Amino acid sequence: RAFDCQRSGRRPAEQSRGKRVTAVGGPRLPPPSSMSVSSDLEDLLMAYLEAAFHATLHARGVYPPELFEPRRVLDVPVRIARHPALKVYLRDAVLSVREAMTKG
Repeated sequence: RAFDCQRSGRRPAEQSRGKRVTAVGGPRLPPPSSMSVSSDLEDLLMAYLEAAFHATLHARGVYPPELFEPRRVLDVPVRIARHPALKVYLRDAVLSVREAMTKG
């Protein structure tokens, strides 16, 4: 897990320096043209947003609770959907937000 800070003892921003960040599994977010502080911040924001989508779906009972499994994202325990199609759908939504942010 990319954000399991408990094992590494580092904060998420320190852990992401020098390597790509994945939010909750699945395909990695596309790399920006160059690594910078702003791209690290974007990666963390997108990881937070994706985890928030999963947590909202679980908390609101949109899908059965059995569909979710406990994970840690940004060192916070959250319930993440296990269904591959739902994970891809949420990842695509996050990537759309990222594209809109980078275009301004």
